[in-house]
Amino acid sequence: MLPEHQQVRLNRSGSNDCVDLARPPEGVPGVREYARFPAHHDGALVVTAAKLPFADNPGYLYQLTPEGWLKNEVDYILLREPLPVRGGFWYVVTFGGGADLCGSWSVDATHPN
Repeated sequence: MLPEHQQVRLNRSGSNDCVDLARPPEGVPGVREYARFPAHHDGALVVTAAKLPFADNPGYLYQLTPEGWLKNEVDYILLREPLPVRGGFWYVVTFGGGADLCGSWSVDATHPN
């Protein structure tokens, strides 16, 4: 039985991304994994705000499939732009390029449950 469809709020932060966050799974771009979530329903991930301690801040959305982590239909994250996700899959959100400055970080987003 699936949970009732709703948007889930994701608010994460910390004082040092190098200590707080793991590296992304093998094959997923980015320097740090900022979130991992299951989507039980189709919908969209929307990153509403991000404070990132990198020289370059690209963001990526990857989907876990039986073949491993694959680029989502739209994988490059832009603030406040909805990225489609499909129910029945796990997703990972990563950010970072260039030097990791090991500083404070935060990410605010919504996604379907």
